[in-house]
Amino acid sequence: MNVRATKFGKTLASVLLAGTFLFGPQIACKRKPTTVAIPEDKKVYLGFWSNADGNFTLGEDGAVSFQKKSGASSSSITGKFAGFDGNNIKVSIVFATKTLTVQAPPAEVDGVSTMTLEGMTLTKKGEASAGKDGRERLANSIRDTFLKKNLLVRQITCPVAANRADSGDFVCVLETPSGEKFNVNVKRNGSSLSYDLDAATLGADKLEKLLESGYEKEFHRRATAKCPAGIILKKPGDQFTCDYTDDKSKKQYKATITVEDKSGKVRYKL
Repeated sequence: MNVRATKFGKTLASVLLAGTFLFGPQIACKRKPTTVAIPEDKKVYLGFWSNADGNFTLGEDGAVSFQKKSGASSSSITGKFAGFDGNNIKVSIVFATKTLTVQAPPAEVDGVSTMTLEGMTLTKKGEASAGKDGRERLANSIRDTFLKKNLLVRQITCPVAANRADSGDFVCVLETPSGEKFNVNVKRNGSSLSYDLDAATLGADKLEKLLESGYEKEFHRRATAKCPAGIILKKPGDQFTCDYTDDKSKKQYKATITVEDKSGKVRYKL
């Protein structure tokens, strides 16, 4: 009995000792995210940036947080600054490194800094805060004006000058859900303001009827056209395509639409 117990004891001790060597190195491999010093020419990225769809923070201590909402889903990243890849921001997260893509680096206009990160145009908070509420009210007013015309708007950005009654006319920027940007020329008339969008608003249904009528007139056959849904916003000179199908042969084609002016005048090529 004693001999067996001794052998069992040695066997158990061997197993425990082996377990120590097996798991020890795995514990030792765990590391914290590494913080990299922020270059002087990149310190314009520091601070809290946000819009209605998300936010980004880069702290002096290298702390990074990022959040983005897309419909019912959302994504977030929290970690440590790990350097730049061009303008893109690398974030160290325990065992991995994530890269946040910067489409447009920070730029300042009238005291307000913006940048485009992961497809979102973000505004740096805490800058030119005086009158910020007034600019936001103006932006909301412009947004509501275009929403009533069934034009979808992601955000409106207005300059600091919008708060000064003596500033005269100024320009705000309208961004669509697809990321396209257009100028909104704001004119003062005493205490009232009027808005002029520097683009043509085109209704898909009217374009489809125009193409179908043109096809029938040219080829003496009927066709069914399909353009991008809703209101199409384009600058004079812009081109885009609509699909159309010959009702009899079922062959599909593309028509090229060219916008001629802001009033919505277009020409097309079948």
